[in-house]
Amino acid sequence: MPDALRAREILQEFDTIDVKLVESGGGIFDIFCDEELLFSKDQKGRFPNDLELHEIGSHTVKNLL
Repeated sequence: MPDALRAREILQEFDTIDVKLVESGGGIFDIFCDEELLFSKDQKGRFPNDLELHEIGSHTVKNLL
C-alpha cells in the first residue's frame, strides 16, 4: 500500500479527524491540523511510521476536545 494511503487509513481510525490527500508534485507529504504542521516528509526525509501516525492522531484528537 502506498505510504500516503496507509497514513490516511491510520489517521481515519480517529473518528474526529477528516483526512484529505491533496495531490502535488515533488513528493511533498505534510500533515497539518488547522494551520499547525505536525509532520513534514521534507524535514524528516521520510514518511511517518505507524507509531508516529497514531501519536499524531492522538495529539490531534486531544487538541480538538
